[in-house]
Amino acid sequence: MPDRRVQRTRGMLQRALIELILQKGYEGITIKEIAEHANVNHATFYLHYKNKEHILEITLRETYEALVQELANDKRCCVDSKQAMIQIFHHVAAHAQIYRVLLSVSGGVNSAIIQTRNYIASLVQSQLIALAPHQVGAIPYDVIAHHTAGALLAVISWWLEHEMPYSPTIMGEMSCQLSSPPTLIGLGLAFQVSN
Repeated sequence: MPDRRVQRTRGMLQRALIELILQKGYEGITIKEIAEHANVNHATFYLHYKNKEHILEITLRETYEALVQELANDKRCCVDSKQAMIQIFHHVAAHAQIYRVLLSVSGGVNSAIIQTRNYIASLVQSQLIALAPHQVGAIPYDVIAHHTAGALLAVISWWLEHEMPYSPTIMGEMSCQLSSPPTLIGLGLAFQVSN
């Protein structure tokens, strides 16, 4: 485990990166600006990161790993989709600036979005298998899981763009309510009402 000074410096550099991306966009910032914004020497940046792509990759990976750890630590999330949704929204609220960068068009971080979507889809798919171990419906579990994960990321993006008008708990509950009926229909466990 790195010492506290290293952690503090990395934290300052990562916060500076996120703040600058939100102000200027990823392409518009330089390493010199990141160092100045973090109030560290330009050379100090290179003691911790190779380049601005590296610091962005590490920042997003650490945020993603924190989400994975939070969900893994709460065993209810493995079997209760409502609890998992609530936990995801609390995590996003706690790391709102990073998720604004992650989900922004100008963030330049498509691989991180894909990695996050795939993780959420794998969590959803494991819940689907627990709910219906033998597939009954015509829609494959992985399609349902990726649909749910994509919809969730779209709702998170809207929530952040609108300055989080509802609490993480309310958003988690609403997201669960929105995703449950289509998921049950896809699993063949509920009937779709036709007009």
